[in-house]
Amino acid sequence: VALEGASFSECTADIDGGGMYVRKGGDVALESARFVECTSGSQAALYIDAVERLALTNSQFVDNIASQTPAALFFTSSVATSGSLLRNTTFFGNSAPGNITILAASPLTWDCPLGYWMPNVGQLFGDLSGCNRLCAEGHYGNASDHFTSDCSGPCWLGHFCPEGSVLPRKCPAGTHMPNRRAANVSDCFPCAPGQYQPESGQEECLPCAAGSFSPNVGSAACEACPKGGVCEDAGAASRLVWQPCPAGSFNPNRGSSSSAACELCPIGTASAAPGAEGSETCSPCDPGHFAATPGLSKCERCFAGSYQNDMGATGCRDCKKGSYCEPGASRPLPCEGGSYSDKTDLSAASQCTPAAPGHIAARGSTEQTACGAGSFARGTRNEVCELCVEGSYQGATGASECTDADPGHFATTGATQQTPCAKGSYAATAGLSKCERCEPGTTSGVGSSACSECAAGTYAANPGQGQCVPCPYPLGSERGAVICSFCQKDFYLLQSADPIEIFSSPTDYCKPCPPSAECSDNTALATIGVPAGYWRASPSSAVLTACRDFGGDRAGEARCAGNERGAKQASRRLEEAGSDEYCAPGFTGPECQLCAAENHYLVDGDECKECAPRGAAAGRIAGIVLGLCVACGLTVWAYSMTAWRKKTFIGPLLRFADRSVKYYVGGGMTAKVKILFGFYQISTVLSSTYSARLPDKYTGWTDKLANAISIDWSGFILPEQCLGYGERLVVSALSPVVLIALLMGTGIALRLHVWRTASPRPKLWAEAALGLLDLTPAGLVLIFCFVPSISASIFRSWSCQAYTISPPNEPLEQVSYMRQDASVECGTDKHESITGLAIGFIVLWPAGSLVLFTSLLIACSKPLRAKSPNALTKATAFLHREYEKTWYWWEAVELARKLVLTGFVLLIPEKNAFLRLVVATLVCSCYAVVLAVVRPYKRVEDDVLAVATSLALLLLFLGTNWTTIFLGIEERSGTDDADAVLGFGSLNGIVDTMIVLVVFALVFFLIGAVVAARRVAKIPKFRLVSTTQPPELSIVLGLTWHLFNSHIWSTGQDAVKVIKGELQQLLPGIKIFLDVDDLEDIGALEEYIRRSQVILFFLSKGYFRSKNCLREIRSSLEMDKPIVLVQEADPAKGGATLQALRDECPEDLQPDIFEKGWTHTIYMRVEEYQRVSLKTIVEAVLLCSPNYVNQSSLQLCVPGEPESQPLAFAKDTMLWASPANAGAQVLAEEIATTFAGLIVSTAEAPGPATHMLLYLNEDSFVSDERLAEQVKQARKDKLKIVMAHENDPDLGGCLFSKFFETTPQELIADGLYKSLARSCFPGRHHPVSLALLAKDLGATPARSGSVASVSRLSASIAEHGSRLFLKISRRSSATATTAGDGSGGEATVSVDSVEPGCLGGGGAGACLTSAAALTADATAEAPWP
Repeated sequence: VALEGASFSECTADIDGGGMYVRKGGDVALESARFVECTSGSQAALYIDAVERLALTNSQFVDNIASQTPAALFFTSSVATSGSLLRNTTFFGNSAPGNITILAASPLTWDCPLGYWMPNVGQLFGDLSGCNRLCAEGHYGNASDHFTSDCSGPCWLGHFCPEGSVLPRKCPAGTHMPNRRAANVSDCFPCAPGQYQPESGQEECLPCAAGSFSPNVGSAACEACPKGGVCEDAGAASRLVWQPCPAGSFNPNRGSSSSAACELCPIGTASAAPGAEGSETCSPCDPGHFAATPGLSKCERCFAGSYQNDMGATGCRDCKKGSYCEPGASRPLPCEGGSYSDKTDLSAASQCTPAAPGHIAARGSTEQTACGAGSFARGTRNEVCELCVEGSYQGATGASECTDADPGHFATTGATQQTPCAKGSYAATAGLSKCERCEPGTTSGVGSSACSECAAGTYAANPGQGQCVPCPYPLGSERGAVICSFCQKDFYLLQSADPIEIFSSPTDYCKPCPPSAECSDNTALATIGVPAGYWRASPSSAVLTACRDFGGDRAGEARCAGNERGAKQASRRLEEAGSDEYCAPGFTGPECQLCAAENHYLVDGDECKECAPRGAAAGRIAGIVLGLCVACGLTVWAYSMTAWRKKTFIGPLLRFADRSVKYYVGGGMTAKVKILFGFYQISTVLSSTYSARLPDKYTGWTDKLANAISIDWSGFILPEQCLGYGERLVVSALSPVVLIALLMGTGIALRLHVWRTASPRPKLWAEAALGLLDLTPAGLVLIFCFVPSISASIFRSWSCQAYTISPPNEPLEQVSYMRQDASVECGTDKHESITGLAIGFIVLWPAGSLVLFTSLLIACSKPLRAKSPNALTKATAFLHREYEKTWYWWEAVELARKLVLTGFVLLIPEKNAFLRLVVATLVCSCYAVVLAVVRPYKRVEDDVLAVATSLALLLLFLGTNWTTIFLGIEERSGTDDADAVLGFGSLNGIVDTMIVLVVFALVFFLIGAVVAARRVAKIPKFRLVSTTQPPELSIVLGLTWHLFNSHIWSTGQDAVKVIKGELQQLLPGIKIFLDVDDLEDIGALEEYIRRSQVILFFLSKGYFRSKNCLREIRSSLEMDKPIVLVQEADPAKGGATLQALRDECPEDLQPDIFEKGWTHTIYMRVEEYQRVSLKTIVEAVLLCSPNYVNQSSLQLCVPGEPESQPLAFAKDTMLWASPANAGAQVLAEEIATTFAGLIVSTAEAPGPATHMLLYLNEDSFVSDERLAEQVKQARKDKLKIVMAHENDPDLGGCLFSKFFETTPQELIADGLYKSLARSCFPGRHHPVSLALLAKDLGATPARSGSVASVSRLSASIAEHGSRLFLKISRRSSATATTAGDGSGGEATVSVDSVEPGCLGGGGAGACLTSAAALTADATAEAPWP
């Protein structure tokens, strides 16, 4: 019987087997059986009797009831004693008398987990969930069929088995188990002392080997024998077996088992302690002892007559000569003084030899020594010799007496000879012990009997000087002087003082002669010689001022005569003089620059002339101004005559002017000129504003350049000295105001002149305002040019030239005169009247111009930020055009900087002139940092140039700081001090270094500007061809989007999303409406249209059938919005021909969409062609923006686009156009005409050709069968084939798929079309096709002749563009045709009197492009791929 999944639930039997009864059967197998709540009148829910085998697996017995035992299972086997199996079977809740659940009369083996067992016969009680009896202690069970508690058997030797063990467990290391049936780890026997066991699971322990011991119970390892001894017995249980090494030896190792392990102490050492562990116990022998053999416990003493002074000696040394050595001596003992010895074996002091008479022997001597010269000795055993007394000497050795010194000499104690008297001393008699000193002011030589006087220029301040000392620099003296009291040549005495004070501090009183001055011996400050060409303000001043030439040739020397009197005589007399005493007759004032006579002025720096009448001078200036105005008017009039550009003489000048203006605008030169002009304006005021005294080689050309453009009209009326500075200031400040007022009045007059003839007339005030704005740019330019120089002239009212009148090293006292009028002394009433007038002009010019610029920029703030220019922003473009919109107000900051650096700093008093330099340096530093951070200019090269000029100015001011400090140190202390402090020995060195650094900074940054500009120019963005800069986006005030994308979702969504993304990348800042991004309310479509400047209709299938698209179309037309038509021509993308799309359009809308000349282009998906379409869209958008509304067309380019690259063929390239390939010859010649270096062959065979042109259109491989054979031969000959796919229907253009029908199959199978064919599109896209084909043929960017290449490519663009330009004719009605007319099948559009520009409607404007900009890139039946 075999049952699987059987279920016995609530079964009842009157007798045995409440659920199942089997008797006398074969094998019974139950799998997953369930016996639940079965009731038996006798025994068991499952009754199995006398069967062969039973297999009960994965079964359950639950809540079964039997009247007799057992309750669940009864089993007997008739034939087998084994083989019956009970596996994974549970018994719960079963009930029978005695709570017996199972009764097995025959073996019934349970399948138990390892470590468990169950009885296989007999009775089992209660609930059973499987095997529940663990294997007994001391036994293990590694099988599943155990039916006794012994399971697999008793535990192994060396192991223990807890209850339920699957396998025996090893006794741990340090224990053993010699018996079986161990139950726990505590049953394992620990190893006895003297034994160990390093491994687990062992029967016996091991004895410790010799050299080790084990003192503890249960040791896993033996301990090594300690150092210093040995353990010779094995199995030791205690360290008591350890035997120490004897004295004189040691053992540094543990675990030694033999006395041989004890090492002997080396020679020179000994050890008294037994059991030593290391060699450190072997102590070196003390001095006086030795150890000649190893292993000694004590060192031996040295013998008599020997010694040893070292530690650890192995022997002793012989005693030294001059010494004796007792037994055990650690060093030789010297013989006593007066005795000596030359032997080495002495053992006592008495053995030393006494010294002989006349000799001495020092302690420890090896021999006796004779007394030296200058000494003597008497008797024996002398240890020292006696010296000769004063006045005597002895030159021999061993003498008993000394000789007296001769006269003129002296002898000291112990002298070996007599000594002559030294310099500065003398001796009158013989036998003296010393010489007498000379008196102060005298000196003597060696052995002199008298002293002589010192020479001039020297002195002897002390008695007994051996020589006269030169006077300290820079003093001098007379003969026989005891002190130096006056200054030598090239120095002067600063002030009178006591000679001792002068001598003690010579540099405090004697100062270097001022530069260019004359100083002889004994010169004082008041008697300094001032040469011709120099002047000083006071005799008490040491500062000489070089008289300026004022345009003449050495005029300063002629005016300033100096105080040299009788220069041509043998002796020159220098006399004290006042300030005017240095001037030649007829001259006076500071630097003698004023004429002494009244009403005279200085000419050429050295001549005085009488001033001319003021009336004649005023008439002269009026004539000059009138002539300039007439010349400017004629120039403007001539430039406006367009026809004159073809004239023979004036034409080249006008054309040159045109090119200059083009390059000026294209290069953005306005910003660069303004930056450099500002740099010039500041750099040329270093002398006049900051009192910088620079060499003439620097100030000469800068002063001339500054005077050349200085706005001081008074100089044309009368020379400066003929007109007071106050009057000149009035003329200089008011004349530009009058000029600008006349300019503004001219603009208003011209407007009013036109206004008088206009009909109807606009408002008078509005027209006058426009006239004012017309010439506002010119006025701003004049203010920009005038304000720094005029402001500088105003502030120069406080600019005074200071001249020092105080002596050096005293508080600085100066007298100042106006730089612009030397007749006015600063600080006087006359000067105060001039500064009062200047204060009023400050309000007019510096403050007024700054307020004017700031006010205009504030007024322009809103339209500039909204990018919606108006008349005011255009009129004031000079102020903000070059700056980023964020920094439109930067011109006011720049003006403030220039005013501070050229004018306001003059308000700092002249005595604090150096503070002006400090302020200017700080301003330049901060401005350069701010410029580098904010980068306000639009062009990167302008930012770099601005930073460069700012750094150059900073270097200039730093250099001026150095020169000012240098001159200050030089005037107060001297050139050497200036060199020591600054490291420069002359002023020219500082200036030259400054100029080199400035030039280097400018060159470095200019190179950086060029590099930065070139990098920016390579970024792929739309740029204007005229300026190579991105166009300025603007939008009409009140609008939100530049472009509105009108399209149908089904066929246009993907394309317009790409258009928006590409335009935003190529034209940053453009705002484009796209429904998925910007649509918030579908009901507000008309409002979105109203807020857009240009509307793009994306024409695709279904566009004109969309309700919302028609709403957008009608709203655009009703609001007169400019429209751009973009056609989807790819049928697979929802495209169609222009005629098919027109047919979908409602008839009432067709004329307004297709006949009004709107800009039209084809949407392309290949990047090179797509950008041409995008340029068409951008051009239309820009032409309808306020910035370009008055222009008819804009030439745009993208860096790197194929059609803009000057390509040429560097290698010899021959292109074969087969006569069998219709159209190939025309295309090949067009490529050769456009790009230089290509040779075209039209022979029947390729010959030496390098490439073959395969022109593919609908007739290819059809009109001439030879073409297929030629292509096969070309591929066989490895001739490179360049394929051109024609897309123009008028030239046989077709879908590429058609070629798989007309091309021979063997060519297709051979892989002809594995290489892509280059598409040839008509119209504006055609030049791109030519450029790409040229690149496929090997053309590369031209290095030479690029101008010609660009010209030919431009001609190709113009030619093929003109084929697509709409032909606009002025007719009374508008018609549109799309049929081919022999011109290539291009669309022809006619409109009524269309004029270029934007025509207003509701403030938004309607933009119609000119005929040159209106293109129709699609034909009536254009099957674009």
